[in-house]
Amino acid sequence: MNKIRFFIAIFTFTIPNKITSSIYQLLFIFFKRKIKNPNTEIWYRNSLALDYMVFGLSDIDTSIWLHKKNLCLSYLKTIEKYKNFLLGGEVQFYIEPEIFNFIKFANDFELRRDPTLKEKTINHLENFIQNIEIKKVVFLLKMISFEKNAHLFFFLRNSKWKATFSIIDEDLSKITDKESLINQISNISIIKKFFNQKDLKDFLTKPSLNHHLGTILSSNQIPWCQESSETLQHIKNLTNFSPDLHEIIYFWQRWEIWGLFTYLPNLLFLGTIEQFKGHINNQIYLTNLLKISQDKKNDVLEGFSKLRQLAEGLETQLKIKD
Repeated sequence: MNKIRFFIAIFTFTIPNKITSSIYQLLFIFFKRKIKNPNTEIWYRNSLALDYMVFGLSDIDTSIWLHKKNLCLSYLKTIEKYKNFLLGGEVQFYIEPEIFNFIKFANDFELRRDPTLKEKTINHLENFIQNIEIKKVVFLLKMISFEKNAHLFFFLRNSKWKATFSIIDEDLSKITDKESLINQISNISIIKKFFNQKDLKDFLTKPSLNHHLGTILSSNQIPWCQESSETLQHIKNLTNFSPDLHEIIYFWQRWEIWGLFTYLPNLLFLGTIEQFKGHINNQIYLTNLLKISQDKKNDVLEGFSKLRQLAEGLETQLKIKD
């Protein structure tokens, strides 16, 4: 399926963006009309919102703002029924009023990919500037982890990476191919502070989970399995890195709390609540092993605790309503 989408993107690349974007807009409008109710607000984010979508290759990432009391299983079923119109795009939920307790865990730069959400929560972002440079590193690493086909037809990904560099306020004028992208990332001052350039270039050229960068990028994926000696050893391996990298993992953990919050209704609908609880347990275990201040540990531990409480409450609510 991915190959088909690549071929569609290649053959339609010369069509004006205004035309291809309109097609995506129509798909979104149809989806929105099918799931809209008076108690929700629905909008798109990322490539369509920031005008770097590539027809055929991009999907339609969607945000849904809703009241906790109005979340029910039938609504989630309706969303699932029409989700194909988003071409594989993710649906994230912002549950009110809980969002105002969790928004502090979001990454500043990730919020720039959803201008509507940032505008709606602007009054709760007053203290978002701390450690902004480390957040930039985490955001860039996250974007790298999403990009699995940068080496294929780079001209199709060029607009995405230019948008990414614009988001992090870095120069984007020299990006023309994969090699220039790798050089550009490697030369960002804050990246050079944390990573050896040759080491980083080796990873970016050929990503691998066996590389220490790959291990960090997969730190929030470990949880989706039962506790085992292999899983626990994988977590312990993360703590062998330098204290600087522990700071990166700390902000990665914060983003994970935010990501789980926005995806929680999907997890409940899929019936993966037990895996979710195992995920939380593993992340708590990792947090306690990190070489960071106790205040930071408490910050993350409190976030995961609130997340578990919210999940249990929503699970009960869905069972009662349906």
